[in-house]
Amino acid sequence: MTQTPKRTVAPGHAVRGAARPLAPADISAYWDAAAPTFDVWRGDAGVTASGHTAGEARAWKLLWHRVLGPPPARVLDVGCGTGSMVLLLASFGYEVVGVDASAPMLTQARRKADAAGLKVELHVADASSLPFPDGHFDATVAKLVLWTMLDPEAAVTDWRRCTRPGGQVAAIDISYDRLGPLALARLRLARATTARRSRAEAGYFHDPARLVQLPLWMAGAEAYRNVFVRSGLDRVLVEHLTGLAALERRRLPPTSRLWPVLTRHLVQGTVPTPARTASPDTTPDPGVTSGPDTPDLERNNP
Repeated sequence: MTQTPKRTVAPGHAVRGAARPLAPADISAYWDAAAPTFDVWRGDAGVTASGHTAGEARAWKLLWHRVLGPPPARVLDVGCGTGSMVLLLASFGYEVVGVDASAPMLTQARRKADAAGLKVELHVADASSLPFPDGHFDATVAKLVLWTMLDPEAAVTDWRRCTRPGGQVAAIDISYDRLGPLALARLRLARATTARRSRAEAGYFHDPARLVQLPLWMAGAEAYRNVFVRSGLDRVLVEHLTGLAALERRRLPPTSRLWPVLTRHLVQGTVPTPARTASPDTTPDPGVTSGPDTPDLERNNP
């Protein structure tokens, strides 16, 4: 049995007193309440249907074509929220299915898909117990989702189950281990300001004593890689996407610019074929790299 590692308090995030256990209902309630204003807070409103500028879309297209291969392919977007990535993938020509535990988030995604004339399939579903048969998708992706999971290993294991042998499972999250003291101070200030501004934002997302109950809260890229390996994926690779956060930051509203630039990383693994079963003891460690996407992103987006 895999044991969840004991978490420590992230630097600069003091915990006072005991916190009640964090439950899935707490997480869903937070995102339900945040749905109506989420795109405004993220700076996605009024940009394009997917919330990305033309330059950002070119950067994402380069990345996904390299990771997933060119369309057509049937792709599952787990934790799709208001549709930022699911609509972008659909605009690239992929056949996309999006799932999220928050019905209000999916309402926003459906509205935007209909307005843009994009064909996507959306379902309310638990990211750790997906309502799809084995091997149903060519690839499964998730953006900024794994850190919110109480059991990320169970989630990735189910994503692997839904993806065909030889297919890719990929997740993008934030490399908190790359934040220096100044960035951590800005992160504390941004969280406090956001919590004061909106009652809906004052849930578990701004309670350090509860956030540390999440196994990947403030974790680095290597912790995500380990989750992929333990979930049975093969050829697990990590690369840092140094250009993406800077591109998206350019059109954030002033209140969101309080947040520091949060470097993202991409973790990807291949679903083993029946003749090759991945093992944590035999999977080679390719290390963590800053992949070739970074110069491409910046070269194509002056």
